[in-house]
Amino acid sequence: MVYKFGTNSGKYPTKVGGKRLPEYEVWTGILKRCYIRENPAYNHCSLSNEWLEYDDFYETIKLVPNYEKMKEGWHLDKDILFKDNIIYSKETCCFVPREINATLIKRKRDRGELPIGVNKVKDRFVARLSLNNNRIYLGSFKTPEKAFLCYKEAKELELRKLAEKWKGSLSPVTYQALLNYKVEITD
Repeated sequence: MVYKFGTNSGKYPTKVGGKRLPEYEVWTGILKRCYIRENPAYNHCSLSNEWLEYDDFYETIKLVPNYEKMKEGWHLDKDILFKDNIIYSKETCCFVPREINATLIKRKRDRGELPIGVNKVKDRFVARLSLNNNRIYLGSFKTPEKAFLCYKEAKELELRKLAEKWKGSLSPVTYQALLNYKVEITD
């Protein structure tokens, strides 16, 4: 057993020349996120029954959009194609550049009860957008709702810019999902 839920019959290699295969790294990474529960953001996440077996994962990961980019360090994402999805599967996942994946992080535990992108500073609500490990100040507002609307507009614009930047490398379905991505106050 791998992380108490994954199984590996040994049909496919996990290492070549003493180095772990990218497929095995991705598989064990999602098992760890979903079942070891070190990060509360993944508390409700799981793998499809098919992906609990390494052999099935190894065979079907090739069907995931942009699989060929995995070896270039692209990240497996479960909720771009289907927002708020909690199941990792060949139907729900896609590979995206780290830059896109990092832009979609929600940081719920960091912000408390406020909407995404909003912090309270004294008696005002500040909208900030995180890009490339930098927090960009967007403005200060009287209400959290107005701060959120500012954040929403900036975040959706940034996602469209990233979609255009990576258009030549993204699968058509991933590109379209980024163009259509909507930030909700409940995110």
